[in-house]
Amino acid sequence: MGTLPQQHWALWQEFLERWCGTSLRLPQHLGGWYEGVEMVTRICFFTYERRLILQDRDKYFEYLPYNSRSRTRFQLHHIPFLATHVDITIKSDSIYVISRNSILAISSQPDPNAPKSIIDLYNQLPSSLQRIIGSVTWPEPACLDKIGDAIKAGAVIGASGGSVRRAEALSSQAWILHAADGSELTGKGPIDGIQYLRTSHRAEIQGQAALFLIIYLFIKFYGLVNCKVTTFCDNQSVVTKLKKGWQMLRLRHTKGADSDIQAILRETLTSLKATSGFDYSTNWVKA
Repeated sequence: MGTLPQQHWALWQEFLERWCGTSLRLPQHLGGWYEGVEMVTRICFFTYERRLILQDRDKYFEYLPYNSRSRTRFQLHHIPFLATHVDITIKSDSIYVISRNSILAISSQPDPNAPKSIIDLYNQLPSSLQRIIGSVTWPEPACLDKIGDAIKAGAVIGASGGSVRRAEALSSQAWILHAADGSELTGKGPIDGIQYLRTSHRAEIQGQAALFLIIYLFIKFYGLVNCKVTTFCDNQSVVTKLKKGWQMLRLRHTKGADSDIQAILRETLTSLKATSGFDYSTNWVKA
């Protein structure tokens, strides 16, 4: 097609500025326009409002702000970007948008081995993490979808409890995720370890670890971001550690026998916050 007249370039530049903001503003044109050539630049970054967008050919991804105040600092992990495709027309040296369609701008072929449900994600976990979560009572897929929607809307609470019966050498934990519409997901399992080290503290902290591992599966499967969940526990020591966050979730602040569970809980919470902007609050309830 060769080189376009300068007024064509100015019109296109004006359209980009109005549609995408001045972050895409180019003070000089890039040269000639050619037909049927391949894009030389494989990866492009640009900002829109407080969002960092990555384009890799026909795929788009988004990096979320590092926190609610960040404008130039972004999280390290990207998520699929919901792009808006538009149809335009040109009249009297002006560009008009005549239709728009929001689609997920990722055209790669689906992975045949990709999980098709939360149950698939659970089954892909290492056996050690499945052991912590315990045996899960899986409801119908529609119920799991409702729980995912409730997590997105901040309308889910989680509760866990632990029990130790030293005389019978028995210990266990159980947990529940409950959505505002009544949808529930429950699980229960044993507490591992030497008998005299299987305390109520270990049972309670494993119950909370199981809750957050299940929440992680929901967030990963449904691609949720910026969610907040409230959990409840009847062990005040565990609640204090979760409220204090990183300051108390250190191995020196817990019994050595419980450090394995606490490390898994800490890493799960760190991963949730880093990848999806997740937040939580934990409250104590009197047993």
